[in-house]
Amino acid sequence: MFIGPRLRNDGLSGLRRLLRDPHLTRVEAGKIEPPTPEIFREEHSSPSPVYPRHPSRWGGLFGSLLPQSVKAAVFGASMLLSVASVRTPSAEAKKDRSPIVYLGLNPDVAYEVGQLHRYTGASVDLIGPGPRADQVTYRGATYDLAQDDGIRRFGRALGLEGDRAEAFLAAMGTVGEGAKDEAAQLVLRLADAELGLRKVERLVISGHNVGTGPWGDDNGQFPWSALGGLVAVFPNAARQVEDLFVAACYSGGEAAMDEYQAMFPKLKTIWAYDGSAPGAVSGAGTHLARWERATRGHGDALDREVAAGTRKGDFVAVWTSSAGYQSGTPAVPLVRAEASYLQSADLVPLYFSGERTVDDPQRGPLRTHYARVQHLLGRRDLPTETKGRLLVERGQVARLLFFDRIKLLFVGRYGAEIDRAHQSLGLPRPDLGTTSRADTLSVIQRYQEALSGQANSTPEQERVQTLLTEGLRDLSPAWIPETWI
Repeated sequence: MFIGPRLRNDGLSGLRRLLRDPHLTRVEAGKIEPPTPEIFREEHSSPSPVYPRHPSRWGGLFGSLLPQSVKAAVFGASMLLSVASVRTPSAEAKKDRSPIVYLGLNPDVAYEVGQLHRYTGASVDLIGPGPRADQVTYRGATYDLAQDDGIRRFGRALGLEGDRAEAFLAAMGTVGEGAKDEAAQLVLRLADAELGLRKVERLVISGHNVGTGPWGDDNGQFPWSALGGLVAVFPNAARQVEDLFVAACYSGGEAAMDEYQAMFPKLKTIWAYDGSAPGAVSGAGTHLARWERATRGHGDALDREVAAGTRKGDFVAVWTSSAGYQSGTPAVPLVRAEASYLQSADLVPLYFSGERTVDDPQRGPLRTHYARVQHLLGRRDLPTETKGRLLVERGQVARLLFFDRIKLLFVGRYGAEIDRAHQSLGLPRPDLGTTSRADTLSVIQRYQEALSGQANSTPEQERVQTLLTEGLRDLSPAWIPETWI
């Protein structure tokens, strides 16, 4: 989901302030508790919500500078909000349902779970960012999942052989760097369910999303294709899942619902979003609580009206095995949806060239066009050729919307070599972290002209030209990953 401001990086002192923030926790006599219902209601009922400080904002450039030990401490502190009591559901909430398996890729996942338990008493089996990215410990052995050999050994420890072992390796290999530990924790639940040692009946997946799969701040991406590949290795476990909640933006088109049903063939209900989804401190808890109550028992009596009157409730999309698909987007013929898209398609080159600027990535003409692209991609009847073109456009438009964030991350990763290359050509050091899109393109053009005037160029000068043209100019996914959006 697209989110608002981020915290500056100030290490453990920042963590201490977080623990004193009334919007995040209450600290009384050494006990950390979630926000009161009054605070929560005030936040999500405001017509113009202000996003309070929260660990989920520790991402991007600043999050990348945060030591892993501090990230683990943040997650561990937020775990205190829920874990102590999360296994003791109320009698009504328990009602013959196994614990909700909750996979969250953001640091604030335990905060979300704390809200869910506080308002419903539901039992939750939480999977969140661990202290060691891309590592899992199973039966006393630790496996490095960043390496194929580590994935293979983990698979063998799970008893996977032959085609299942190869399918497991292929699927885990496509999980993004940083998210393999969460994927492995989900696999452990699926492996137990496959053997009948537990049940996985209700599943929540939470993270940011453009369309190819969720990710978390300062974390990797868990592509939908990778999730599908992993659950296919454990088909008995996949058939246990009856209720799915996807807490991610633009996750609720009809095409996406079909994809989820293919992964989990016995699904009875799905809750997702055909627009932006609420954040952890801006309405997610309310939606989770209403979903949890609506999916008690083993029926499929879920209706999107459950979210009526809540923040971003208009963007809720649901599917049930008896009633089919429901969303807040009016059903129109494909030709009308394409006509709506064409009304704003000419805007993209203007933003790409820098002639027009994005004042607010959450609203405005380009955001409206982005929503139209997403709604087209969510359709079942979209021609394959059109879908391929729109997938490329979706990525480019999303990167244009968040160009101000992307350029900071780009400079954080590549700034030193860009500076050296400019100095070697006699050019002033560019301040790419603060320049507009139009000025950034001018900087790139000057660099290209200076390089073309060189009799001989160095490998670093050539590499920087590629970085600037394919990265900041063209916004290629090869240099600008989706997790930077």
